[in-house]
Amino acid sequence: MKGEGFNHKAKDRAGVDEIQRRAEEYLEALKLKGCRRTEQRRLIIETLLESRGEHLNAREIMERVQSKDPSIGFATVYRTLMVLEEMGLVQSFERGEGFARFDIPDGDIHVHITCRGCGRTVHLDFPGDLQETLTSWIKGAGFSPVPQTAHLYGLCPSCAAKPHGAPQAVMPCCGRRRRGIQD
Repeated sequence: MKGEGFNHKAKDRAGVDEIQRRAEEYLEALKLKGCRRTEQRRLIIETLLESRGEHLNAREIMERVQSKDPSIGFATVYRTLMVLEEMGLVQSFERGEGFARFDIPDGDIHVHITCRGCGRTVHLDFPGDLQETLTSWIKGAGFSPVPQTAHLYGLCPSCAAKPHGAPQAVMPCCGRRRRGIQD
């Protein structure tokens, strides 16, 4: 139906507009921090926003950015990620792979769970009352809460269904992933 296609395009346009609006907020925050607003940074930020929840590493982000502008190098992507992380606009986390993955926080405390068997990482829904409890604990200890990622581990349903749990669990070794037998 013609109307459905138009509606789909309108929704896509609304998503693009939202990404551009959020990218502008990030660029403005960088400017307030004394950083220059550049087209390269805009593309990096837009790529992060487009890939929200995918938990990409710096090289994967660079590859996506380079599909838009091949002149942007790894150092530019990495430095931008570090600045954004320092400002709390991007969070990094490790999965035992020897490199960081990046995500855009959706609240003060962002929670991931990673499967010890296959390495799959997903966001956990974080009820507001638990957020308030954690914030209260942090403040009760005399600290000021900052945006952060809490990382939990378990077995996904697929790995848990394997005989003897997850016999081929991912184990970090010297910054590389290897397969090891779990008892």
